[in-house]
Amino acid sequence: MITILTYQRFLWFKGDSAIQFNRSNKTETFDAVISLGAWCQVGNMIHNYNLTLIESPFSNFGFKTWQNIIDLLENNFTDYWNRSNMYVTKAATEKSLKYKDNRDVLHVYDAKYNVLSNHNFDVCNNPGSKINTYMFYEFKAHQSRLIEIFNAQMDQLEKVCFVLKVMSVPETTLTHENIQRLHSVLSAKRNGKQFQLRMSVPRQMLDQTEKMVKKLKLKNVKLIFYTEHWNYDFTTYEWAQMLGDIRLSANHKEQLENIVNRPQYNFEEVVKDLNS
Repeated sequence: MITILTYQRFLWFKGDSAIQFNRSNKTETFDAVISLGAWCQVGNMIHNYNLTLIESPFSNFGFKTWQNIIDLLENNFTDYWNRSNMYVTKAATEKSLKYKDNRDVLHVYDAKYNVLSNHNFDVCNNPGSKINTYMFYEFKAHQSRLIEIFNAQMDQLEKVCFVLKVMSVPETTLTHENIQRLHSVLSAKRNGKQFQLRMSVPRQMLDQTEKMVKKLKLKNVKLIFYTEHWNYDFTTYEWAQMLGDIRLSANHKEQLENIVNRPQYNFEEVVKDLNS
């Protein structure tokens, strides 16, 4: 049995099986498929295609402005979900795919990166619409560990695929500079190792985005279009084109196991933030 399966807190859906899907015959192989967001549906779909065992630092949140993902990468996750930048926007009931039932949760906002957490703070453990100190500690420690794993994947894996749905609320924009900055920071993270960036963009923006990618001569960028903002149907064209041709390398579980089983985590930063 692979040791990684004992690390349940870092794994998707507490070990539940992913949905099976009829995939393309023409395939590309990667050591890891990593969600960059911009919303939680991306990580969910990667899981449903059996393409990951683990969350990314982006996969369980909603970036109201997708460009903040670039800022976060360029800042190397500095001040991500710091307590001083967080506040509760409201309490709401969600139908959780992860927990299989309705839960009352707090919607929590990170003002620095314009990102929402709608799934991580349940009302039961955070009464009075306030974030419980211990629950914050657990959340922050978990995110810090995911960031550490992400950085280790960047350093150690030979070929990775990043998946991004370019989507902002209420309006999505995309510029030449956005693409250039995103590709540059991912190139820096990979430090010469292979990667592919798969971007799903609004249908009306596809042609102009293709022209921008061509002008920048980015041969490792694959573009897909979407017509629905909130698309959780894994059988649709968008997700089939985005994920259907991907395979994972034969030793991807062992590589991930080696990363997770070598913790370098320093709790000082969490304690510092907790006490700030």
